[in-house]
Amino acid sequence: MISTVDVAEVLSVAFSPGGLFLLSGGNDMAVLLWDVQNILQPILFEGHTESVASVAFAPEGPFAISGSRDGTVRLWSLRNLTVENATSDFWIS
Repeated sequence: MISTVDVAEVLSVAFSPGGLFLLSGGNDMAVLLWDVQNILQPILFEGHTESVASVAFAPEGPFAISGSRDGTVRLWSLRNLTVENATSDFWIS
């Protein structure tokens, strides 16, 4: 359970296309999905082994994308809340 987030540790945020959800990623290696209309616990996506440097929503379909300093880009399914694909073919500097 996540009770607080240190905003100084957040490196990237993105709003969903409809503006109802927010993604955040940062030094805690987690991607968080926030419901901005309801103050609820965020959904936690784990799997990166270093800081999450970038997050984005896919323009179409229920997916989120995160890039980490561990050299991976992950595609997260927002439908079943799992990682769909992870690749280490990219380097983020």
